[in-house]
Amino acid sequence: NIPTQYRDLRHVVAAHAIRSEDASQLAHIHMPRGEILGRTGHVVRSLEHLAAPRKGTQCALLSREVLVAASETDPAVHRLRFAWPSTFGGAPSCCEGADGVIHVHVRAPAPDGVFRKNLLRPYSLVVMDADGFELAVKIYVDRQGVSAYLGALEVGALAHVPEIRAMDYHRDSRRVAMMCFGIGVNECLPLGKRLLERGAEVRMAILDRDASRVVFGREFAKLEAAYPTSLRVRRYFSRPRPGDLEQGYPRIDVAAVSDFFGGNWIDGKPADYLEIVGSGRNERDAYEMVLEAGIWSKAHVGKGHPPFIIMKGPDGFNAPWRPLSPPEIPETPRSTSRFVAAGISALVVVGLTWFARFVARRRCRKRA
Repeated sequence: NIPTQYRDLRHVVAAHAIRSEDASQLAHIHMPRGEILGRTGHVVRSLEHLAAPRKGTQCALLSREVLVAASETDPAVHRLRFAWPSTFGGAPSCCEGADGVIHVHVRAPAPDGVFRKNLLRPYSLVVMDADGFELAVKIYVDRQGVSAYLGALEVGALAHVPEIRAMDYHRDSRRVAMMCFGIGVNECLPLGKRLLERGAEVRMAILDRDASRVVFGREFAKLEAAYPTSLRVRRYFSRPRPGDLEQGYPRIDVAAVSDFFGGNWIDGKPADYLEIVGSGRNERDAYEMVLEAGIWSKAHVGKGHPPFIIMKGPDGFNAPWRPLSPPEIPETPRSTSRFVAAGISALVVVGLTWFARFVARRRCRKRA
């Protein structure tokens, strides 16, 4: 899930149904992919998501872990690990040479050959290393989209991952409040870890329906053990089952937001940045609660990107979507290769013969 603060709605355009043809023929069509150039300036938009899969945009599924089993009312949550293609050159350069928050596009195949927007979805990376990356995905088996495609993908099969991007954020943050709804915690976890490593204090409010939907329990336990003072985590359940409130708090509200994020933090100063990750509705509700709690000023409302949001959005040096790997160089057909090789050999022979004759003539002249 990609949070609202990454989206600049001024750049969102109507979706088009297009056929999966060569991307170079479709340069006039732009899909609503949450593109934010910010201070990066003019860049050539990537159209790799419109092209057919190729070696450099196919990632093998290495493993699948069921984090939450499906129920009658809720989808399963799977953790998927993929390998980078051999031509992957690393994360996009962004943020004036610093690290960014990485997203990838995953595209599902179109059974009828017609590309639609529900066949392309951006995902935050839970883990990114030299060998591959990991996603946490809600698996909606009854929907014809990327979620169902990833849910049915067999280990060892190739997924189409056409593009990657990096988003700028305030790396100098000292006190960061995070509100992470459901699977949105997959972005809070790696970002929070990075901030903690830089010496920041982080407070995470993790919001789930009930305790059965909690994910990454092991990872959070390790992080809390590593940063017992600078990291505080609270879990809030909107529909707690019997016994759930022994592990957390009831549904979050303005009073809970004020209690957890308000006031002075360890260093005696108030929170300086906020991260909200969830659905559009979740994020709107959270944003309204934060403003009502009075933790940050309302003076910015209606004046552009909120200055206290940790993601810089249109004010950042972002690396917009680009192909996951550079284009492959077409292989020369074997018949052509043999012809070229034969031609070169013939030229070499002719050249050597001419040079031998030239030397022989020079010697004859000297003797004369």
